[in-house]
Amino acid sequence: MQNVQEFLSAFEHRTESPNEIPYAMLYAPTFMVASADGVRAVTPEQLAAVASKRKVLFEQLGRRSTTLASVEERNIDAHYVMTTTEWRWHFEPEGGAAFDITLPATHILHRSPEGLRIVFYRSGDVVQVLKERGLIS
Repeated sequence: MQNVQEFLSAFEHRTESPNEIPYAMLYAPTFMVASADGVRAVTPEQLAAVASKRKVLFEQLGRRSTTLASVEERNIDAHYVMTTTEWRWHFEPEGGAAFDITLPATHILHRSPEGLRIVFYRSGDVVQVLKERGLIS
């Protein structure tokens, strides 16, 4: 996948159907993840282990979908492109009113012979937002 829109559509699809698209098709063998507590190097296998636990947690909290709401892309050079995206998380918690959360994410993608791969990822902190809403203690 060399097209950014096609790549992000696959990324979105992976969010909804995690077993259909392997992480290795979307991420570099080692990539950087930035969060509020710093930056760390991660492998797709490490991400997969954490992501499955988070998926279960979010589903227990009523997550029904995560969809790509907007995309801006900027070429850094011939090999890298930066995307700024917004993702809409839809929740329908048991015993509570449905709500949406929209959070930003930034990706730096490398254009390799195999296609685009994420080399840097920073997303909004959905866990913190859910804590602020009282859904997580």
